[in-house]
Amino acid sequence: MKLEEKPEEIVKWVRGYLREKILKAKVGLTGANVISSDGGIFIVENEGNISLVSKLPEKHIIVASIDKIVPSIQDAITICKALAIYGVGSSLPTYINVISSPSKTADIQEQIVYGAHGPKEVCLILLDNGRSKIIEEGLEEILYCINCGACLYFCPIYRQIFDNYGYRYFGGRGVSLVSFIFGIEKAFERGLFYCTTCSACKEQCPLSIDVPHLIRRVREIAVERNLTTKANFEMVENLESVGNPFGETLKEGKIPDKLYCC
Repeated sequence: MKLEEKPEEIVKWVRGYLREKILKAKVGLTGANVISSDGGIFIVENEGNISLVSKLPEKHIIVASIDKIVPSIQDAITICKALAIYGVGSSLPTYINVISSPSKTADIQEQIVYGAHGPKEVCLILLDNGRSKIIEEGLEEILYCINCGACLYFCPIYRQIFDNYGYRYFGGRGVSLVSFIFGIEKAFERGLFYCTTCSACKEQCPLSIDVPHLIRRVREIAVERNLTTKANFEMVENLESVGNPFGETLKEGKIPDKLYCC
């Protein structure tokens, strides 16, 4: 099928294609943006496709990490508003769906029947996936992130190499999380030492997460396991041999073979 190169035409085709697939689905699988401690599952979106996936199939399965849980509904709403403000620059997202049970009705003979106009069954799967270890290490600030993406707009590294900085979770905070979910080796491979610790991310973060501090702590873990850059290794050798990270002092007028920043 050939479409006109117009956003409206492409969106129209995608809408029809996905609607057909969703109507045939028996199970809808989504994540969650935030979960209140009393069981309210909040899903934030702008397009409307997640609403369909959560309502049309007979079963809705929600997979979310334990750090999505907050104490109250009011806390959850605050996070939803922050997602819109810091994520797309609007005061509210287009849709905020709150799910607390399967769809049900008692309109007929006052008998509760599940699956009225939505799923008959709702399942919530909570994932730890390294997050308890993060708390044990005293790095729980990693888990404060609401995934608005504001930090990525201002990160000088991410703006240059994009998704090569991180693995499934991106930027400085992302690569810190990667070290606990996928291993310190994966974090090292995907940019643990790329961060300049400039704090641009911290300044833009709605929770003021101190990403440079987190990066330094995770780098300490990496170095303890002999994971460091060649330049860092050479500077350590220079410190041990001549007392400074730059190497032997050259006589005036000579040009050094290598230059180091900091």
